[in-house]
Amino acid sequence: MKKFLFLLLMLAVSVLPQEKSKSSKSTDTDSEIHLSADKMPEIAGGVKALAEKIVYPAAAKEEGIEGIVFVACVVNEQGDVIKREVLKSAHPALDKAALEAVNGLKFTPGVKDGKNVKVKVTLPISFKLNGKEKQEKAEQEKAAQEKAKQKSETSVSGDAEEKVFTQADVMPEIVGGMESLAKNIVYPAEAKENKVEGKVIVTAVIDEKGDAVKLKVLKSVGYGCDEAAIEAVKKTKFLPGKKDGKTVKVQITIPIMFKLG
Repeated sequence: MKKFLFLLLMLAVSVLPQEKSKSSKSTDTDSEIHLSADKMPEIAGGVKALAEKIVYPAAAKEEGIEGIVFVACVVNEQGDVIKREVLKSAHPALDKAALEAVNGLKFTPGVKDGKNVKVKVTLPISFKLNGKEKQEKAEQEKAAQEKAKQKSETSVSGDAEEKVFTQADVMPEIVGGMESLAKNIVYPAEAKENKVEGKVIVTAVIDEKGDAVKLKVLKSVGYGCDEAAIEAVKKTKFLPGKKDGKTVKVQITIPIMFKLG
């Protein structure tokens, strides 16, 4: 009898953990996120519904920034987005706008084995300026360059007028070439953290000694890149420009690219 009771006790001890484990496994299965299903989730209202939720960031428009942001999102059994993240970034401002567009988006849920299930899907969200906006941006940049050119053609120091040329017989050149300038560029930590890339356009007056003075940013990227570009040009030595056999002040435009490796 004692032996029988002992066996029953051992059986009870061995069965309970299995039942608990089975219950836990069932819960895990219920919450499993599938990468594929018999029927994948679809946006309720189609791509048009998503397009209506996309707001092009004003700052990105102004800078002429375009790109495609890839957003991964988990759609639950009710067709709601419960998780979302950027898989491939285009620009911090565009990434944020893409995540906001997906937030609250409604789907028809995915189906597997006749049941609604959680499914992970990837959405490519494109930010592209139309022809009119691109033309306006190009005209703004051209107007800004013309204004900078006109303003810098002559400058006054004390009572004496100093001419600044935009063209010369011999234009200024970087001593050591572009590699020399590249060595002076320090990628800002803020830009690295936010995965910001882009081209900063700097105008500078190269004086008779080959030093860069009166530096200005014509086209900005932000996130510390503008300041880094100015600092890099300041540290760079130039061969001065010449006109009629004499060294003169010449204004030049320098594009500086920030690209993560």
